[in-house]
Amino acid sequence: MSQSGFLTLGRVRKPHGLKGEFRVESYAGSPFVFESLSRIYLKQEGRRPEKFLIQSVRHGEGELLLRVTGIESRQRALEYHSAAVWVRKRDLPPLEPDEVYLGDLAGFAVYLPDRSRLGTLERAEVVSGQEMWTILTREGREVLFPAREELVPELDLRAKEAVIDPPPGLLAVYGVEG
Repeated sequence: MSQSGFLTLGRVRKPHGLKGEFRVESYAGSPFVFESLSRIYLKQEGRRPEKFLIQSVRHGEGELLLRVTGIESRQRALEYHSAAVWVRKRDLPPLEPDEVYLGDLAGFAVYLPDRSRLGTLERAEVVSGQEMWTILTREGREVLFPAREELVPELDLRAKEAVIDPPPGLLAVYGVEG
């Protein structure tokens, strides 16, 4: 099963209680997205994703509490610690015209404010609540970029281009002139 029709919507943190409920760090723009879903897929490193039907969604302190069919004990929930929570894109509400899924940013050309090309956006993901882009420069160097709104002045979805304005010294850390 390829990830192309899926979106990583969060990560399993730890069990909550004794009956299989677990905490999820949500990457969704709205915590209510999970309430519109009937199923998720849990993807562990090196394994195929497993489909689970959602039984309940509760909102905890900064995290979601999920209960799914097939995970009925604390021990079973522990087996999925750190698993990625995937959803099928077609199960999500439609995007607005100016919205894009993070996974769909891969392949965008990345430019600096002077319009010199830095490289290609290889991967976009949420890490510890922060959107991070992995940019592969023309020289083959990998740059991790915190994609905050103020640091991405332009994002052209049609042209598949992004202009970034990195903080002073960030590119130098990666040995890239900017």
